Amino acid sequence: MKIGIICSYPPEGEKHAFGEGGISWYSSNLLSSFKAKGIDYCVYANKTPEQPLETLINDNKKIIRCWTRGIFSTIQLSYQILKDRPNLIHIQYELFMLGKGVTALLSPFLFLAIRILRIPILVTIHGIPPLSKLEKTFIQGYGLKIPPIILRITLWIIVWIISSLSNQIILHRKDFIEVLTKEYHTSKQKIMIIPLGIEIPNKILDSEESKIKLGFQRKRVILFFGYLSKYKGLELLIESFRLLIKKHKDLLLIIAGDDTPGLAVRSRHPYSTILKSKAKKISPKIQFTGFINEEDIGLYFSASDLLVLPYSVGLSSSGPLSLAISYNTPFLISSELSSVINLEVASFEPNVLSITKKIDQYLQNKNLRHEILRHASILKKERSWSRISAQTEQIYLNYDFGCREKIRQS
Repeated sequence: MKIGIICSYPPEGEKHAFGEGGISWYSSNLLSSFKAKGIDYCVYANKTPEQPLETLINDNKKIIRCWTRGIFSTIQLSYQILKDRPNLIHIQYELFMLGKGVTALLSPFLFLAIRILRIPILVTIHGIPPLSKLEKTFIQGYGLKIPPIILRITLWIIVWIISSLSNQIILHRKDFIEVLTKEYHTSKQKIMIIPLGIEIPNKILDSEESKIKLGFQRKRVILFFGYLSKYKGLELLIESFRLLIKKHKDLLLIIAGDDTPGLAVRSRHPYSTILKSKAKKISPKIQFTGFINEEDIGLYFSASDLLVLPYSVGLSSSGPLSLAISYNTPFLISSELSSVINLEVASFEPNVLSITKKIDQYLQNKNLRHEILRHASILKKERSWSRISAQTEQIYLNYDFGCREKIRQS
């Protein structure tokens, strides 16, 4: 049985490459954890500088870099799929994976082309914008000059077509079932939940040693990690630090990440410029690192006393949250992400006062830290990549019998 996986994929030896986003990290972990016998994997990945067009990982896993981001990506992928004729196509879908602008609008044509070839489609939808959240202020935050109603209709059409053309849909969060069924009118029978995986690092560094290496000694470090996007509530976090630093003099806020590639806000200024300007007026104890290289990710998480993710809109399951669990870093998250872990005591509302109150509570309550880490250890076992990959492979194996019948029924 041959499975074709459409995704962005990182360069060899990396998982967290700049500009690749969470799908590359996800796909790399998923592929490396597959163990089922009788399945051959062809990963149809994006072309990357200095990477060979074909890489044989082992006897049954091959990376084929056959498409470039842009309007021709659908044609390039369709040609490769026609040439290989896999039994099932698994698409790791995010709105801008194939490209931004017009390319994102054309993404349903890839699904249509695969269905014309009579190949079943399994899609993992990594991020779902709730239509109810697409208000004027949210849209303007990304420099868009489009009425909310037009954006909602456009997204509804794209997601509805993709869902309709797919035989089965994987989501990472249970609350996204309601978004997909009620707001995008997708059949609930097609949907199943497989949570985001949590990797086990080769080594977890000592906290104090990590702080010394980074120059954070004698500081309690609050970390934000990830691309800098408007919906992630960074302005709220920076403003809350103004209140926290008055009470907790040893605090240091580290914003580890760079601008989301290809995205500008407010008069086309980089979002990092806006954030740095705000932070400069508040405290020199707010530091920006830029993009963190893969070899330093563990260092920053180990040096941090707390990860805070103040998202004002929950579009995904948050890779940084999974990394925090991997490195035993305590975390606090906004209510927009609370369904990812189901731990109410680690959640706050996405506003300045609630963020401030929850961080202050954490800094003064050691029991809260223990409760968060205890819950995280459970999640680490439940969401190991070996379990996630086994669940995914079971779906593949189900299509080994009666594939034609599944196509007919859909």
